[in-house]
Amino acid sequence: MTATIITLTTRTLTTKTLATMEPQATRRPRLGKSSKVSGTRGARRLLHAVERSRLPPKAGAGKRDSLIGAIGSGKLLIVACCALLVCLPAVAEELPMLINHGVDGSWTNSKTTSQGVVIETVPSSNSLVAFWFTYSEAGGQREWYIGVGDINGAEAELIVYRVENGVFDQASATEEEEWGTARIKFSDCTHAQFDYESPMQGVDGSFSLERLLEDVSCAATLEQTHVTFVSRSNVWLDARGTWVFDGCVKLGPAESHGREEIRFGGATLSFDIDHFGTANCSGPVDVQSMSFDLIRLDKIEASLEGGKVIANRVLLQDKTSGELFRQILYFNSSADPNEMTHGKFDGALDAAGYPNELHDLLFFRQP
Repeated sequence: MTATIITLTTRTLTTKTLATMEPQATRRPRLGKSSKVSGTRGARRLLHAVERSRLPPKAGAGKRDSLIGAIGSGKLLIVACCALLVCLPAVAEELPMLINHGVDGSWTNSKTTSQGVVIETVPSSNSLVAFWFTYSEAGGQREWYIGVGDINGAEAELIVYRVENGVFDQASATEEEEWGTARIKFSDCTHAQFDYESPMQGVDGSFSLERLLEDVSCAATLEQTHVTFVSRSNVWLDARGTWVFDGCVKLGPAESHGREEIRFGGATLSFDIDHFGTANCSGPVDVQSMSFDLIRLDKIEASLEGGKVIANRVLLQDKTSGELFRQILYFNSSADPNEMTHGKFDGALDAAGYPNELHDLLFFRQP
């Protein structure tokens, strides 16, 4: 299996692929640090101490929880999503590829002229449809295959059907027979790899694909794609805008935080949080802020209230310190207003070090 090492420059994140047994993002990066927290050791110590009790939310606030945990009296608030911290070397400059509307269209392999694949993405089901036009193994006979499957990050796993018995320019019934499976993996907006296997026909193989025409929108919308998440119902959700927690979280006998605003922009996440020197969100308030570059990697299954739901693995890079964190984000686009939450920083982790348990208290999208 291949995995993706996420690396950084002073302002941006990107990917570097290597062979490994782990899934994408094999290191556990940091989720930022306060300018008032001294170095990695101090941040590590403070992040381990974040699990706190909570006060009931304010009237009308609903069920909510904090993505941000206040660490120590008078210290800047730190994203309390991860407990282990790792800094990564700077080597690259671009956002990693994610499948988006810009991949729709015609793709071809220069070695097999007059053959190719037409691709269509379907946001309402987070799926990709591929129409594969080729020829029979013996040659001379045209073959038409349709692949349909789920999108996950930069690739899609397809079930492939062979379509037969159509009649030219007539509405006759066709027959669709399950032929095998395929995977399309995009390395960027103009290049992809197509792997296929058909136990029924006894064939398997792989070929490269390139866009037939020049890219118009894929690269231009890639930043937006990194804040377009897969929601609970497996549909795409553009998260740009403001999400609010309006309760009170007790952090200690003389510390708490209240209202939080999380804002998603083009491949960015920022927040403001009200910090109090009391246990019940009363008295003078210290509004503190942080800002991150954001990379969405892929989707996973995570635990929420005893069941399994779709969540999104993300990396966040502190714009000030350049440090990285791993986290998962969950969105419910069916709720009104839309809801989101994050992984438990003290819960179970997956093989790559990401949380796989979600808080059941939520942020709410603002109009």
